[in-house]
Amino acid sequence: MTCAECLELLAAFLDSELESGEHVAVRSHLAGCPDCAEECASLRRAQLALGSWGEAEADPGELVQAVAELRVRVRRLEQELLHLRTGDAAPASGPLLPAGGAERRLRLIV
Repeated sequence: MTCAECLELLAAFLDSELESGEHVAVRSHLAGCPDCAEECASLRRAQLALGSWGEAEADPGELVQAVAELRVRVRRLEQELLHLRTGDAAPASGPLLPAGGAERRLRLIV
C-alpha cells in the first residue's frame, strides 16, 4: 500500500468502516511508515477533540439563513477579487475589504 492510498483510507480506518483486508493493509502500512502513523495519530486526536464537543442542536431555519448569508458574502468577495485583478470599477455594492493598496487587500483575502 502506498502512502497516498493509506492517507485516503485513514478516516474510514479510524471509524472502523473498512473491510477486513483493507483494515489489515492500512494497519500494516502504519506499522512501517512513521509519516502515515503520525498523520493517523493527528487525525485521531482531532476526532477525539471534536467528539468531546458533543452534537450541536441547530434550528434548520437558522442554518438556511446562515448559508444564504455566506453565499452572498462569497459572491461579493468574488466580485471584489475580480475588481482587484482587472482594475475595473468597484462592484456596485462597494468594496468589502478595508481601504488600502490592492496588494494589502489581496493579502487580507488570502
